[in-house]
Amino acid sequence: MLTVEGKREERSWQPAAYGAVFSPDGRWIAYTATAGGIDQVVVRPASGTGGAVQVTPDGGAAPAWAGHELFFVRRGSLHVLDVSTEPAFQAGASKVLFEAPFELDTAPLRNYDVTRDGKRFVFVRSASAPHWGQIHLTLNWTEELSRLAAGSGK
Repeated sequence: MLTVEGKREERSWQPAAYGAVFSPDGRWIAYTATAGGIDQVVVRPASGTGGAVQVTPDGGAAPAWAGHELFFVRRGSLHVLDVSTEPAFQAGASKVLFEAPFELDTAPLRNYDVTRDGKRFVFVRSASAPHWGQIHLTLNWTEELSRLAAGSGK
């Protein structure tokens, strides 16, 4: 690790690990560790003291933080964990956020990202993924929904 001032700090990590990302508060690092041919998301203190916590018992890779959520990829779908980083790291059960029609296996690089508030995602689409020729954008959708709910429907 390097500080802003350029100070180098050595840390001991797992030999088969990649994709490390800091938590928003800078106290934790999530990364993908490969053991026995299976990728898992692991979280450990950025300070280097304390143990690592494996947060994906059934596999996962490419972690990304947003607020009190930790996102990761497993078998073509994006998952999320609710997490707490104070006073110690704790993670809830993972849940599938959505299936992704994009290639997500681009290790060691993560080909998606999430905004800080966890509300928007961007994915890099592979060349072999389906190509959509148009985007449908609905403006004032709440007014349209109200109009449809009122029964006019036209």
